Amino acid sequence: MGGPAARPGPVVLGARVLAAAAVGVGGWVHLDLWLQGYRDIPQIGPLFLLDAVASGLIALVLLATGRVLALAVGLVWQLGAIVALVVSTTVGLLGFHETGLGVQGYITASYAAEAVAGVLLVFAVIRTLAARPARSASRDRPGGRLRDRCLGRAGSRPP
Repeated sequence: MGGPAARPGPVVLGARVLAAAAVGVGGWVHLDLWLQGYRDIPQIGPLFLLDAVASGLIALVLLATGRVLALAVGLVWQLGAIVALVVSTTVGLLGFHETGLGVQGYITASYAAEAVAGVLLVFAVIRTLAARPARSASRDRPGGRLRDRCLGRAGSRPP
């Protein structure tokens, strides 16, 4: 579904590794806050634990593969975390309103980690897609090769 992993080079690998680290930092922030008492906040506590676990898994996947699907999942997760943080610090989220800098300045750390991960993942997606070889539109569709053979188009193999 995400297509074969492209080999866009060491710069993208570096971006993936740094993005995985930033995703991991965001997850660690959520886990630490959960351990410090956020677990007792109705509805928010379980979401903090979910973020910690999911961020850890996403970080591992980012380290393991450069597939566009994995990069996109990481990006969407980070964007969701940023949106949830913005909502919780402005109008409140599920009855919870974060104030100030949060516990020990974790709001700033969370924004920074999630923003860094997001930027690096956008970069990695763009570079990975750019590194893919051009594909023939007709050959990529089901029946495209058969259609090419029937129409006698160049590059088609006889049956």
